Amino acid sequence: MASAYDRLDAERAAEDAPALQAREDLIAVLGTPQGGRFIAGLIASCGVLGPSFDARAEGRRAVGLDLLRRIREAAPGSYPLIVGDVADRS
Repeated sequence: MASAYDRLDAERAAEDAPALQAREDLIAVLGTPQGGRFIAGLIASCGVLGPSFDARAEGRRAVGLDLLRRIREAAPGSYPLIVGDVADRS
């Protein structure tokens, strides 16, 4: 008979599965030169390295900052490479 703790663990694992899959997907994309270039280009187009003077650009910038946060958490070794590539493109 499963205890309440076992059920809670199973529920938490099911809730975490999409987040873990997204993390693994990001690591896979960053694991290729093409994926790294694509992500760097996407972040550069979000304008994350410069100040935003336009309220309409803040949403785009927020997406880029969120993507950088995800990279820092999922693949810390890729973070400085991506930021350097973004700086070169900006």
